[in-house]
Amino acid sequence: MADLQCPARIVLARHGAASTPDGESPRTLTKRGVAQAEALAAVAASLRVAAVWSSTMLRARQTADIVADRLELEVVPDDRLRELINDERWTPPLRQEDEPGDVYAAWLDGDLDGTIFGETGHDVVGRLQRVVEEVADRFRGEAVLLVSHGGIIELGLAHLARNVNAAFVDSHPLDNGEAVEVEVDSSGWVCTSWAGEPMGASLQA
Repeated sequence: MADLQCPARIVLARHGAASTPDGESPRTLTKRGVAQAEALAAVAASLRVAAVWSSTMLRARQTADIVADRLELEVVPDDRLRELINDERWTPPLRQEDEPGDVYAAWLDGDLDGTIFGETGHDVVGRLQRVVEEVADRFRGEAVLLVSHGGIIELGLAHLARNVNAAFVDSHPLDNGEAVEVEVDSSGWVCTSWAGEPMGASLQA
């Protein structure tokens, strides 16, 4: 990414609570999820978010639409913010005995070689890194909201933010509607707050 004289503030938010899938139907926001999206909109307004990006999965896009409507902004859809590119139904964590859940756990622990629905952990972390750094380059010195999914946010930050690790992520799972703030510049990523709580510059455990 370009050398940023003034770092961008990226707000990575997990979508609101969504219904349990019915067959092949995509998950949609529940009433609780709508309320969480409205609360996220208030947070975004307080941060003076300049733009809203969203995963193309329905539950994320519904969340982003609620926020963008409050801020009078347009949503920019981006496939790279999806949980997994090739499957609408899967959301970690799965049961311990489920193979995808085992692979995701290995990703979080640092072994990114395994695949889930055709993607390796390298693929997932890489696409989050690309979209975040592209947005940061475009919006230097501003705040931008990216609505995505708990699995990719937690995995990506464990591998990309210098003050977040797998142990921290494991003990601080993001709830629906919660957000993480990250400052991004040419020196890397640093997480400044996690679910509303401030973060120090040193590695969190």
